[in-house]
Amino acid sequence: QSIQEVQMIAPKISISQQINGSSDYIVSPGENLHYAIYVRNIGNSFFEKLYLTVKLDSSAFDFSTVNIDPEQARLDNNQIIWDWKSFPQLAKLDIGDEIKIEFDVKLQEQWSISKTQPNNTIVKNVISVANIAQEFINKVNSRMIILQTGAYDDKGLFGNTGSNPPVAGQTTTYTITWQVKNFYNDMKNVKVKATLMPGVIITGKISPDTAISNFTLDSQSREIVWIVGEDVPVGTGILSQPLSISFQISVTPTSIPSTGLPLIGEPVISGEDQWTGRTVQWQGWPIDSTLTDNNSQLPPQPQTN
Repeated sequence: QSIQEVQMIAPKISISQQINGSSDYIVSPGENLHYAIYVRNIGNSFFEKLYLTVKLDSSAFDFSTVNIDPEQARLDNNQIIWDWKSFPQLAKLDIGDEIKIEFDVKLQEQWSISKTQPNNTIVKNVISVANIAQEFINKVNSRMIILQTGAYDDKGLFGNTGSNPPVAGQTTTYTITWQVKNFYNDMKNVKVKATLMPGVIITGKISPDTAISNFTLDSQSREIVWIVGEDVPVGTGILSQPLSISFQISVTPTSIPSTGLPLIGEPVISGEDQWTGRTVQWQGWPIDSTLTDNNSQLPPQPQTN
């Protein structure tokens, strides 16, 4: 029986909660959460002049995004408060009656991880009414980041050649680097995929050498796949060095768009979250011949299944 299904009985008030319509919801960084709280009088006498508070007990919550009706509730630090004077349903809770209270809040895109207990991340909230406090815990999917950068001057790693910016009819080589970070839970079976743009080829130069056997190209789909590893521990790239691979590409353009020659599409990183049991994927940014680094911008929302 999950924590979310446990209901407080004594003294004859039942408290339950749903997030986004589920009593056992798994949340993701950056996600919008809709909370629905149910309070039922299951006793033999009525309650009156009630106060209800919800304490959001996690640094993952973005408190600036708390959405409540200001005429019915107020936010005090990390606590939302409803009282009977402004929320009439709390003025009297008759036998058998149930009230529903709702609010919205967003999780931060990312937050600091604990060095002492970084794994198996949760968010927690505590609901209090009529001297009863009920704690609710929800698992959090990990956040993985795939940083994709492009360089002409690769500090002698491969030694790129040709004109930079590229010139029509001439061959130029570039170095693409992928770096993987993992924030909140241990991951396994992690891989990165991206598609080469038309006219772009892989030269075969890859670093480190140990990654060569885990790096493949589908000649039909032009999709590159890097098998990052069977296990990617929590804190990779944050508490330790990121996992990385560099490879050289070559292009001989027939023309150069004013916005830059597309080289490689958006990288997508995916893996199995060992805490939540979900498959999680995140997307990075494409690279063109301007070699603009967009990695400081927030990537699109994750997908889970």
